[in-house]
Amino acid sequence: MSIIVTPAVLNIRPYIVCCLVKNLNFNKNNAFKKFIALQTKFHDTICDKRQAATIATHDMNLVKSPLTYDAKVPSHIKITPLFAKEELTAQSLVANLRREADEIRKEKKRNKLSGIHKYLDLLHEKPEYPCLVDKEGCVISFPPITNSDKTKISKDTTSLLIEVTSSRSLHICKEVMDTLLQEMLNMGIGERLSGKKAETPGSEPEESNTNDKYKITVQQVNVINQDNSLRVVYPSRTDLNSDLIQVTYDCDE
Repeated sequence: MSIIVTPAVLNIRPYIVCCLVKNLNFNKNNAFKKFIALQTKFHDTICDKRQAATIATHDMNLVKSPLTYDAKVPSHIKITPLFAKEELTAQSLVANLRREADEIRKEKKRNKLSGIHKYLDLLHEKPEYPCLVDKEGCVISFPPITNSDKTKISKDTTSLLIEVTSSRSLHICKEVMDTLLQEMLNMGIGERLSGKKAETPGSEPEESNTNDKYKITVQQVNVINQDNSLRVVYPSRTDLNSDLIQVTYDCDE
């Protein structure tokens, strides 16, 4: 799988790393809620409140590839935000969020915001906003604010597209992705290797125990320029160092 990067986004938020994670099972031990909580924790810690990087996850079965990482003026980006039913322009979405933030400040008489509102300053004075667009022209991600409800993950998701973007460095993207994949492995949401009998992805499992071992299967994603020259591939053969993270490389397909 490849993601095309346009010249427009290089001056806005130039760094992106993606991969596919397959054969997942969120139907055990409250795993789905724990995974969502993990993303929130990462945004506040290793991602430095999304100032260093932003994570977006998509149900790969709902993604229509190939994908393009682009930047557009806010009025030209249309997205159905997470948990919303109506499509909005990025301009309208940000304006609505700013109004909500002002109301929260007045109501609670404090400047500190929570949730999505605390990330609005990351877009201050940006002439264009970054976005990840599918083959039909639909925006599935608007970092660092939200991704689309159309590709939203659920506890029934078995295959993830994970996207990490940054305005700072490629190294940060890789570091965040490495750490996230390791934590997913530790959560035991991949394929069971030992302990009780193997599970079918998406099925209701037996209760796990501390002796169970799991693996996760990661498929490589190439990020390329419009002339097909390679920008970055993740994971490369030098990324990740766990025997329990099985990588499918592009040449293996």
